[in-house]
Amino acid sequence: MGSPRRVLVVTPDADKASAFRRWLNEAGYRVGRAATFSAAKTHLEELPDLVITDVRLGAYNGLHLALHAGSRGIPTLVMGTDDPVLFRDATALHAHWLGASTDPATLLLSVRALIGDGELDGVAALGAELPSVSWWSIVPEHGGSHLTDGRLRKRLTQH
Repeated sequence: MGSPRRVLVVTPDADKASAFRRWLNEAGYRVGRAATFSAAKTHLEELPDLVITDVRLGAYNGLHLALHAGSRGIPTLVMGTDDPVLFRDATALHAHWLGASTDPATLLLSVRALIGDGELDGVAALGAELPSVSWWSIVPEHGGSHLTDGRLRKRLTQH
């Protein structure tokens, strides 16, 4: 077995960080955590394989962090509200928009699509599971009324 892939989770939400750590550890990833933009920048020096960050990080945001991570060649998943402007900005920074979805299946599928399985030597098997390296996001539909039965209408978009 190879060494585990390293994922940095950046969120001020301790419950979310704990859940993500549990899900990612169970999938074979080694997980670090930072609660602030400043702490996350320090962790980037360790060159994690992936950064997962909330879009809201106080005075800075996850998009600022995605810019710093991207300059080091580290892919970033950004989480936040399903906002088409933030989605566009994340895409422009070559970050991947996870949106508001924080369920384990969506998270793990996104992580595997970006960096492979938890163990480095398990990456070859990934091709059999996923048809291509792409990610999916749920974004609000454009035009017309966005509200239906009190809920935001959304569409699934492949990138």
